[in-house]
Amino acid sequence: MSDETKVEVKARDLSPEEAEKAFAGEEDDAAPGAPDDGSGPPEWGHIPQGLNLPAVGTQVAFLRIPAKWTRNPSQGDRTCVVWPIGETEERLAYGRSRGDVTRSMTELTKAAIRAIDGHRADWSGDLKKEGSVTEFWTSIGPKGRSMIRNWYLKTHSVSDEEALDFFSNHFVSMTVRPG
Repeated sequence: MSDETKVEVKARDLSPEEAEKAFAGEEDDAAPGAPDDGSGPPEWGHIPQGLNLPAVGTQVAFLRIPAKWTRNPSQGDRTCVVWPIGETEERLAYGRSRGDVTRSMTELTKAAIRAIDGHRADWSGDLKKEGSVTEFWTSIGPKGRSMIRNWYLKTHSVSDEEALDFFSNHFVSMTVRPG
């Protein structure tokens, strides 16, 4: 990672109340094992060589799924690196959902996964390849999938405060009237 591109860490083991603050961007404490200056990932959050990081200022998140939630706890905790998706990635995710509205949230969330267990995310569908998104999504179990979906929803949706500000200060509705 270059000196110009640093990843700020803002995740740690949290209570539900602390987790809500962290998802809202209000929690500034570093994750366990993270450098004190917030200049890199937690010790368990590995960024694979050659992974193209997003634009400076983009929030990157490291998620560690506890082994006890996974389908094969003997493999240990599973980790992933995620960041918000762009418009092209949205379009591809909607294409993978094949018009199934219930499947679209899953595909949008999976599109945000950039690295798995220290390997670049692999979309080939080969379950044996390191970084296989398909294998990871299946193996992390329903609780793990739910936590990644929760992250996606929190980062890709406006808060109540943001919606109020938008409709109060950035929105005008008019009715067209004759002549």
